[in-house]
Amino acid sequence: MIFLRRPVFFMTLPFILWSLLSTSCYVVQQAGPYLSHRLQAVPVKELLAQEDLPPDTRAFLVEVQNIKTFAVEELGLISGKNYTGYVAVDTDYLAAVIQAAPEFSTDPYMFWYPILGKLPYRGYYDTDAARAFAGKLKKKGLDVFIRPVDAFSSLGFFKDPLFSFMSGYPVQKIADLIIHEETHATVFFKKYPDFNEKLATFVGTEGARQYLVRTGRSDVLAQTDEQNKGWKEFPKAVFDLDSRLDRLYQSGTGTDEMRAEKARLLSEFKEEWDLSFEVNNAFVSLYAIYDEPDNRIERVYEKAGSIPALIALYTEVLKEGGNPWDVSLP
Repeated sequence: MIFLRRPVFFMTLPFILWSLLSTSCYVVQQAGPYLSHRLQAVPVKELLAQEDLPPDTRAFLVEVQNIKTFAVEELGLISGKNYTGYVAVDTDYLAAVIQAAPEFSTDPYMFWYPILGKLPYRGYYDTDAARAFAGKLKKKGLDVFIRPVDAFSSLGFFKDPLFSFMSGYPVQKIADLIIHEETHATVFFKKYPDFNEKLATFVGTEGARQYLVRTGRSDVLAQTDEQNKGWKEFPKAVFDLDSRLDRLYQSGTGTDEMRAEKARLLSEFKEEWDLSFEVNNAFVSLYAIYDEPDNRIERVYEKAGSIPALIALYTEVLKEGGNPWDVSLP
């Protein structure tokens, strides 16, 4: 189902930083795979120099280089040495990420990390470990949603590699992924994780669109729009569900009645959109993290006139220690 792809494959999980400042079992478990991937990474330049490199892998690596150049020169993003290494893995995604929310609220449950503070997700390289932790959260009465992610950013502190499963992605998805993560490495507000994801989502989507236009592949955009048109209203429907749930949770209704009405609303939504996974407060909160119903960032972008201007604007706000949501233009 195409509607779930955008929030699925993006995540910021700088595990190595956590491992330097904490000795928790969770951090140690995640630091191992994180370091292993970076030690296994083969420089892209070395791979491209190999005469026997499979054509599809070569095309993928060249495309990524072109996207990185575009992101820096045309979008004003910081690239550095990100995505200059390649790791072959035997999975079709990178990690399993947990979202959680209280039983009677769609506000995301926040997980605390050294340096970064609180973030609305926790990731695991081991899916079984993710499920075990999810089970513990459920026992606490929380709604839980587990999803795979295909990439993450170390916010420019380390070399983020490419993974072999990405080579089969459509060009628009590759561009969206790379530009999204480079946005995280360029602008990151520690106290505003919701803004970070919304900004990266917007810049990733718009930047990928501009890349395809610039490289003469507008037909790909048209094809993708055609494939996705049935799901264009899905985010709005999720936000509407969020509003209805919030009214229910604030109504003062008894616990049993509230639980029954919640189940009815979620069941009807799942049936209406023919979803194959559980719909709960954690799933609803996921969309609140990545999307925004009032398009505030898009409106600032339209006034700024370009992505470089938008990035420069928020970079200045970051330097001044301001709140990015307070940005407005005459």
